Amino acid sequence: RAVSVFEVMPSKNTLSFNLMIFICIRAGKLDKAIEFMQEMYQHGYLPANIAYAQIVDGYSRDGQIDKAMALLDEVLESNTWSTGDSMDGYLVSSILSVCGKYDRMDIVESVFGRLDTNRCNPSHLAAYNAMIYVCGMNSLPESRLLDVAFSTYKRLLSHPVLKPNAITHSAMASVILKHRVRNHVAIQVLTLLRREISKVSYPLPTGDESEDLDQSEDNSLIDVVG
Repeated sequence: RAVSVFEVMPSKNTLSFNLMIFICIRAGKLDKAIEFMQEMYQHGYLPANIAYAQIVDGYSRDGQIDKAMALLDEVLESNTWSTGDSMDGYLVSSILSVCGKYDRMDIVESVFGRLDTNRCNPSHLAAYNAMIYVCGMNSLPESRLLDVAFSTYKRLLSHPVLKPNAITHSAMASVILKHRVRNHVAIQVLTLLRREISKVSYPLPTGDESEDLDQSEDNSLIDVVG
């Protein structure tokens, strides 16, 4: 019914188009949402970046990876994921998550690396968190994933604007525990995570590792991986 009403509207604008796109996304009609996006372009309007993110995520969840990757290619080529001189962190996080799920770390690292060339905004924290999360689900060699995860977390710790949050800590803990890493680096990272998480009352998973968390309390991640 919403589509019928929209079609007879005498005047359409960015707001009305985006509203229809989100209605389609919520109803699971992703192909129809794409049609409205294409119609927007014909009228000289641009869809909201979050719409791209939700459609990409929807295709990925439905197992339609070809459609998800096709939309990602369109986004990357058109640079619609950037607003002015600042990238949309939420759209970037969707790109990282989908590409990471299908072991496209070449795209993941290329896209994430572009954050450094853009003016920072709060949404970039979502991209950092997604980058760490990807390291916990990818099938690359364990040492490679840990290097990427640790270096990303280190960058976030020393970032002048962004700071880790509960999602960051959970993603880091997941990377370490999933890969069953029990070396001194993993213990010191978990120690730091426990210290940071205690500030927001967000507990780490318990297990045998918890007995080792009291070791090296004064060491920081930056000292370990720096």
